[in-house]
Amino acid sequence: MSVGILCDWVWKGYCVTNRKRGTKLHEEKSIQGSTALHIANLCRILIFRNVLWISDAEHGISMLDKYQNVGWKKFYLIYGMCDETFSVNCTTEVPEGVDQGWFMFFVTLLNQIYWVGGATAGALLGTMVTRFLPFLIFPEGKEPPEFIQYLGKVLPYAVIGLPVIYCLKDVPESGTYGIPEFLAIAFIVLLHRWKKSILLSIGGGTVFYMLLVQFVFCK
Repeated sequence: MSVGILCDWVWKGYCVTNRKRGTKLHEEKSIQGSTALHIANLCRILIFRNVLWISDAEHGISMLDKYQNVGWKKFYLIYGMCDETFSVNCTTEVPEGVDQGWFMFFVTLLNQIYWVGGATAGALLGTMVTRFLPFLIFPEGKEPPEFIQYLGKVLPYAVIGLPVIYCLKDVPESGTYGIPEFLAIAFIVLLHRWKKSILLSIGGGTVFYMLLVQFVFCK
């Protein structure tokens, strides 16, 4: 999260600096779908990746002294060194009589356990519980109400419609008047009626739309 915010700061600072120098930069809303926006997003990705590399290298360099003479634990300490583990192991003064290697080992292990455990619990509670809940409420032999049966028929199509709305939300602000989006939707409908393949429709529609915005409706 902090790295993403940093990347936004870098990009916005670059834009402000160039505007002060008299460079005419369009706002991001005015260049959506254009080559300039794709280049800007690529720069953000490169900055994000480089910041991660620098952060990893900085963590490793800072712990060179502390990870000396810890034996086989050194490999696990390096593998499990996340931001939280680095902060604790780098700044904590280990009390006298406590083995520093084992102290850092258990700090790393604890952080990894709650990280993996929290992700697993979130997946179980957030995904599996919601999937099992209908079967627990309506076990075999118990007829669901007509309204629940109706939802079971219409919800799949409603959920599929949400990404369509998301993809079209920026059309009013685009300079192409929604023409490439309309053509892509028509292409997907025709392709699906022809081949009746969901994978082909998704992939073909994506490629067709990218070709439109990159070569036909580019600014």
